Amino acid sequence: VNESEWKLAIIEADKLIDDLLIQRGHKGESMAERLSLLTRREFKSLDLLWEAHKVRNRIAHKLDFKINRNEALRVISYYEEALKDLRGL
Repeated sequence: VNESEWKLAIIEADKLIDDLLIQRGHKGESMAERLSLLTRREFKSLDLLWEAHKVRNRIAHKLDFKINRNEALRVISYYEEALKDLRGL
């Protein structure tokens, strides 16, 4: 797996979570707005998801952004935690 594939996986994971938030009726014009309306009480991995979303934004907006395998795996694990939490919402 090369760096561009890791970046794409992160972008796709972010989109999946955002789509699920929308399907569950969470309001907001953007994913960031939807995240800002969640509480840690209802969504325990909120801080991890914010961190992952920030990495996604760097990938999307900074052409020279670099990510290595370990960092990509860490970020993807944050999305996995968020998916677990979404099952409980």
